[in-house]
Amino acid sequence: MRMVFSRKFILQIINSNFCIDGRFSCFDPFCPMFDFNAVGSRIDFAKSIFDVLTFGDVNSDNDISYYGQILNGTDFVMTFLKNLDDGILIMQELYFANLTYDIQSSLIVDNVFNAWIAKNFTVNLIYLKYVNVSNIVDYDNAINLNGNKVFGKYLKLYKEYLESFGESKVTCVKGLGVNFLGQHAFKSHSTWKPNDMAFDTIHINGNNSSIIGDAGDRDEYSWAYLEDNCILAADNLNITKFNHAIYNDGGSCILNNVIFYHNRMDYRIERDWGAAILNAGICMCTNCTFMENYCSNGGQFSLKAF
Repeated sequence: MRMVFSRKFILQIINSNFCIDGRFSCFDPFCPMFDFNAVGSRIDFAKSIFDVLTFGDVNSDNDISYYGQILNGTDFVMTFLKNLDDGILIMQELYFANLTYDIQSSLIVDNVFNAWIAKNFTVNLIYLKYVNVSNIVDYDNAINLNGNKVFGKYLKLYKEYLESFGESKVTCVKGLGVNFLGQHAFKSHSTWKPNDMAFDTIHINGNNSSIIGDAGDRDEYSWAYLEDNCILAADNLNITKFNHAIYNDGGSCILNNVIFYHNRMDYRIERDWGAAILNAGICMCTNCTFMENYCSNGGQFSLKAF
C-alpha cells in the first residue's frame, strides 16, 4: 500500500517549524525529524509513520525502535524505544486522539502531522533502569539508587517537552527493574522506599530468593515503605523477620508468589498493626503465602485508615 501526502499537508509542513536542516525525504517531498537529541539520536518522523501504517511491524532507525497502533478507529499511538549501554531504556509514547482514519487514503497521515504541528497530542515519557542482583552488594546498590541521578541528563527530554507542551500534555514515569540472578538469601535492614528513591514504579523479580531482616524491639524495620503515587511490584520472593514487611501508606502494591514468614510487630501497642502487610493504599496479592506473622491487630494483613 502506498501512502500519499496531500498538497495541503505538504504546504503545512513546509510552512511549519518542523523543517529541519532543509532535509528532504527519499520517499515523499518533505519530512520532519523526530529529535532524540537528549540521547544523541534523531529519527525520520514521517518515514516512521509511513512504516508503521504500511508494514505494521516493529521497525528501527538510528538505534531507535518504533511501532504504532490505531485504537478505536480514531486514535493513533506512536511509540519510540531506545536502549542505552548502561541498562537504561527510554520510551516515548505520542498519543493522537480523535483522528479521521481511512485505510485507503492518506487522511490519517495528514491528521497525524496536522496534530503534530498544532501540538494536539499528549506525550508519555517512560525511563526504565534495569539492574541484576547476584550478591548483597548488588542488592544494597539497587536499594540506594535514585531515579533523578540515574536518569540525569536524559531527563532533559522531559524538560524540553514540558517547555513546549506544558504539564497538562506531558507525563513522565521513572521505573526500576530489579532481577535476581539465581536464588539467594540476603540479610538486610534496608527499606525499599520508591518515593525517597525518586522512582514512580519498582518491579522486583526475586527468583525465589529470601530477604531476611531483624525484627528488633524498636519495631522500626520494614522491607518496603510506600507513600502516595508510587507502585511496588514483587514476584517470587520470600520476606522474613521484619516488623512490617510492607507498610503501604497510600501507594499501590502488586505481589505475586511472595511468601511472608515470621514477621513480628509486638513491642509498641500503639503501632501494633499488620506484621506482614499494613495497608492504607491499594494491595493486590496473587498466590502469596502468609505464615507465622504476628502482631496484636492483623498479623497477616491489616487494613487501617489514617
